[in-house]
Amino acid sequence: MAQPERRTLRSNSAYGAAQLLLETVRIRIGSSALALTTHDGLLVAGAGRNVDLEGIGAIGASCHKAQVNWGGHALQISSFVVNGARLFVTAAGAKSPIPSMEPDLARILR
Repeated sequence: MAQPERRTLRSNSAYGAAQLLLETVRIRIGSSALALTTHDGLLVAGAGRNVDLEGIGAIGASCHKAQVNWGGHALQISSFVVNGARLFVTAAGAKSPIPSMEPDLARILR
């Protein structure tokens, strides 16, 4: 018997799927913004409004800390390796810790 689809929104592009994942996680952790960046701070995808996604992403990739304050925002930073590439997720104003997104991102970015 086929299982019902749990996702209500889908994307056929890796970029769109990553954005949808980040938006879901952003809402879940109560963050105003979430940025996914490469090890050198280039924005891969982001979610949120009224926050410089490229800016928080670059700070997250370069500061080598789990938390930092920037521009009036408390930033949480999580780092992990997906498909051999070091990635960073930076959350602005999150009320909960950033959950592991490695399996989902490995599937999306393969």
